[in-house]
Amino acid sequence: MADSIVQVSIVPTDTALADLIGALSAVSTRYLPNTTRAIKLSTAILEYTWKAYAMGAPIPGTTIRLKNVRGMYAKSIKKTSAGLQGIVYSDSPYAIALEEGTPAKDLKTIIPFGPKSRVGKRGPYTIVPFRHGVPTALSAPMPNAVYEQIRAKIQAGEIQKSQVRRETVVSPNVRGEPVVRHTYRWGSRLKIPQFPLLEGMVVFNVSAGAQPRSAFVTFRVVSANKPVQSKALRGWENSWVVPARQGLHITKYVVANTQQIIAEAIKAGITQDLLA
Repeated sequence: MADSIVQVSIVPTDTALADLIGALSAVSTRYLPNTTRAIKLSTAILEYTWKAYAMGAPIPGTTIRLKNVRGMYAKSIKKTSAGLQGIVYSDSPYAIALEEGTPAKDLKTIIPFGPKSRVGKRGPYTIVPFRHGVPTALSAPMPNAVYEQIRAKIQAGEIQKSQVRRETVVSPNVRGEPVVRHTYRWGSRLKIPQFPLLEGMVVFNVSAGAQPRSAFVTFRVVSANKPVQSKALRGWENSWVVPARQGLHITKYVVANTQQIIAEAIKAGITQDLLA
């Protein structure tokens, strides 16, 4: 396994079968059509199995199951075969992190220095928006009680919606690069102290045509230095520390759960070619 790629190769665990494939490698694949097809089939089986696990399918042999399904991770899994060799691989950083694990990270040493960073009196910082969904949303749903309360206040005119202006401004980031930034017409900022993650939420008007629509967003400052937070958000600055995570070694289960069917397919292909 290299630092920038995760791969699985067609190498039977049966030593005798592996040695036989090695010996047959010196023979032209023109005389081994069934074996070549078996290798291609085996490569496809590995790819399919790995992609299924990447998309959240149960993994036999472990209680591990990928809950935060990432389509880009599955798309990064590809196969290649040539002769009697087959390889399934992924060069996705997410795949590498899943396999090998990740060390603890303090995002305050990373995010404030990104492409959208800013520079203030207290040093580099970045304003990070978090979008919150309605209670039925699959991503970041807010509590139903909070949502109903917000809806009632909007209908009563007690909440003024914010709006993204057409005008933009250009200001440098921490590297001195010019960055085009949105400007806003700010409305109400909601006080929801019982839910710190929602504290300071703004409701944006994102209506299209006559149909009214709203987007619910909170903004948080990630600063290289300790930021000044309100009492409701005290301790928020510590939440940017991501703990270390152990590797899940997904490919180990890909191999373990396919090795028997792959060995049988390759044996059948070799047998057919040798008897031909």
